[in-house]
Amino acid sequence: MDPCGEDQLSQPSVHSSRTTLARRDHFPAAGGVAQRTQHEPRLPARPLSSNAGANDPRDHLSPHIEIAIFGNCRKDGKPMKSVHVLGLLGSLRERSRTELALTRCLAAAQREGAETSVFDLRKSPLPLCDGRDDPSLYPEAVHALRRQVEQADALVFASPEYIGSYSAAIKNVLDFLGPDHLRGKIAGVIGVAADHSASNTVYHLSTILLRCGCWVVPIHAQIPASEIIFEQPDSPSAQKMLTILDALGRDIVVTVRRHHSGKPTV
Repeated sequence: MDPCGEDQLSQPSVHSSRTTLARRDHFPAAGGVAQRTQHEPRLPARPLSSNAGANDPRDHLSPHIEIAIFGNCRKDGKPMKSVHVLGLLGSLRERSRTELALTRCLAAAQREGAETSVFDLRKSPLPLCDGRDDPSLYPEAVHALRRQVEQADALVFASPEYIGSYSAAIKNVLDFLGPDHLRGKIAGVIGVAADHSASNTVYHLSTILLRCGCWVVPIHAQIPASEIIFEQPDSPSAQKMLTILDALGRDIVVTVRRHHSGKPTV
């Protein structure tokens, strides 16, 4: 079997985790995976002009419910800033199924009202990160990567699973960014495999992003048996997997908006 077998066939193993971030009083002291919780029951909206004080029941709404009530406005009536989600594609293959997964996730973010873009390593190839003393000597693609990451509100890292972990291409991206460019960013992770699981890719990438100070949305968006999933998208197993990509796209936008609203989510 091709060790870089994103395009290899295998039987699907349908298992996933889908959770939603919920409001707590504050962020923990250091970057970490958010608490996992179920949706709270929907409470009636209160007029924006009301002054009920600190016991506003909306303080206990989940992000999805709060956005449903308030749209793109903060509770004080001011419009929220637009959300920009940057996808980082860790596959160099043409017609990559990792690209299909990332595109699906970003489409869900767009439906939630976000602007999206992709840093495509096939169009903007990076040299190997060699830790040179003068970073200005790196080619423009490196500086463009760092600028785009700095300007984004959230990041989605998408990688094929090669030999039990993420690709060398996405690791090189991480080496060029590091904590200096990633600290404080809200991030999501997608793993895509030809075989029965991409869970190692999701876990390993999440661990590195946490180490770099990112806030990682706790949705395990792994797509196993990717050829079957994308060639038979109407099958029950495919629908379950693709729905997870939709959930990640939605939740990462909701999380950014929650953060912008002044009520952090953990």
